[in-house]
Amino acid sequence: MSVQKLNSESLLALYLRNLQLHPLRTKSLTSASLNAIMEVSASYIAGEKNAQGGYVTERVPQMALYGLLISGPLQHVLVSFLQKAFAGKTSAKDKLLQILASNLLVGKLYMNYAHARLHLFRMLYI
Repeated sequence: MSVQKLNSESLLALYLRNLQLHPLRTKSLTSASLNAIMEVSASYIAGEKNAQGGYVTERVPQMALYGLLISGPLQHVLVSFLQKAFAGKTSAKDKLLQILASNLLVGKLYMNYAHARLHLFRMLYI
């Protein structure tokens, strides 16, 4: 593979290609990365520092692991189920129903499951 200049277009193309070839892995790694970034941001905004004075607290790897093992795969499964349920349905009414189902059912199921898992996951560290 030749070395080429990386730009936003090539990175997006690489991400989309990986999303097609390895959807579960790509979504899990994306979720882990975003969870870690959000935790560092939250620590920064709250002014919470670690012992060395940085903003990468002990929760950053925990949240990354949560995104990798729970959040990413769960979102993948729930959205895949919804896409199968609405496969071949392209009318405006069906698209609206799919959006509503995603927001009301999948979102609600994900949030309830994710919060329960996160609570159990964090209890392991106490």
